[in-house]
Amino acid sequence: MPHKSNKPEKLFDLIHSLSGQEKRYIKTNIGVGNKQEMLFSAIAKLNELEKYDEKKINKKIDTKNLSTLRTDLYNSILKHLRAYHSEETKKIRVYELLAEIEILQEKNLHKQVKERIEKAKNIAKEYHYDLLMLKLLLLEKTHLRLEINKQNLTALSKNHEDTDFYIEKATQSFRLIRLYDEMFLLMRNKKYNGNENLKVDQKADELIHKNLKHEEPSTSLEGKMAYHNTWIIYYKHFAEDTRDFMVHSKTLIEFFNEHPKLIKEFPQRYIYLVNNYLNGMAILKDYSEFPQKIADLENLFKRMKEKENVQIKIFETVSYLKILWRLGEQDYPKALTILPAVEEGLKKYGEKISLPYRMGFSQSISLAYLHSQKYEKALDYLNEKLDRLQVDNPKNKSLPDIQLFCRVIRLVAYFELHLKKGRYYDLCISEARSIGRASNQSTEKMRHYVKLVTNAIAKAIGHPPDKRKKVFEKLYQDLKDIKGYTNGKEQVLIWLKRKIF
Repeated sequence: MPHKSNKPEKLFDLIHSLSGQEKRYIKTNIGVGNKQEMLFSAIAKLNELEKYDEKKINKKIDTKNLSTLRTDLYNSILKHLRAYHSEETKKIRVYELLAEIEILQEKNLHKQVKERIEKAKNIAKEYHYDLLMLKLLLLEKTHLRLEINKQNLTALSKNHEDTDFYIEKATQSFRLIRLYDEMFLLMRNKKYNGNENLKVDQKADELIHKNLKHEEPSTSLEGKMAYHNTWIIYYKHFAEDTRDFMVHSKTLIEFFNEHPKLIKEFPQRYIYLVNNYLNGMAILKDYSEFPQKIADLENLFKRMKEKENVQIKIFETVSYLKILWRLGEQDYPKALTILPAVEEGLKKYGEKISLPYRMGFSQSISLAYLHSQKYEKALDYLNEKLDRLQVDNPKNKSLPDIQLFCRVIRLVAYFELHLKKGRYYDLCISEARSIGRASNQSTEKMRHYVKLVTNAIAKAIGHPPDKRKKVFEKLYQDLKDIKGYTNGKEQVLIWLKRKIF
């Protein structure tokens, strides 16, 4: 059934979500010089920040029924997008084949129906689309019953076996996905509501030991992803065992590498797994696998030119991992050489970069400047980015750990500039107090660590060098005593080493 697009913003948003390749393909297929093409071109030329003006558009197109034209164009774009992605995305190709099967059945072209069913089944099997396989098996049953002969009876018996097999796979997958959802919600509850109440940790332990430990790893992609990702969340956020969560990440990466077609079909999942794994390596301070895995992602970028959303995700991930790698190895000159390309990409993709990565770049880029002792650049960068992201707005509770640490970096920059120029005392004290208040919205662990840092800097700024050193020596030991991973702690320890050793 065609989509109705009565609101002009829907068409505007759809057109501005298209990649360059998609726009060229659609313009070619809707034709040149007709009113659909004229409307498409008029909207595409508008800047994304411009207000959609229906009257101006109407004057350019000169049509009596712009609403109908808008709806027709909206449906036409979706139709051509399906065609454009059908060869690149096998799931869409299976849906196309399903539609063709229904049409051919209506025309009693049974031989062609059989061919389409076999083709779709092969794709669904290869790419782990189990639910689509069940739909195809159901259509196959109907087709086989139309002509009763020995060959069809044998095929029908095989169909029943396959149906039972895929029902069992799908049932297990849904069971594992539900367990994953429960663990994910527990993680969110712990992250945003603090860790004072041990009930969340206890529920996570219970979920693992009563359910997942007795669950066999799934053979389906969905079940496999849910199974290992549930363990990853548990080891990462509850048991805080980096090595064990990395075992599950590596298992999934190896599965994708053994089935390279799945990487092209599900690139976002693969990118996420590699990013997750290398973050674990960074926590362990082991950067040996960074070069190869980053190169793998860069090669994937070259193969995904037709998918802008995937290219953006690879840019985000590779840029972040490169800076993380150089910061972790304390190779700050190399870190600085990466920044121009990162800044260019951030400018190119703009708001298409996800908020978590925009905030993460604010943190990592400012750290590169801070550790290179370019304090004014770190401060200028942070002030610009923090204002834009409204991090200082207490109502903005998104990604609180990154928000807090960005402000800790700014506090350190104020402190260093005060030592260098002697006019940042008031800013240091007010920022330390403000961060202390803001940390009350975070978890107990993060709050404790941030307050240790802010209190020590506020205390040290008024002391001579020998007493400052003692304050920082105590802070260094207090931070070392905090067990497990806390965002930014290692970077503060690196900075403190320069102050006391």
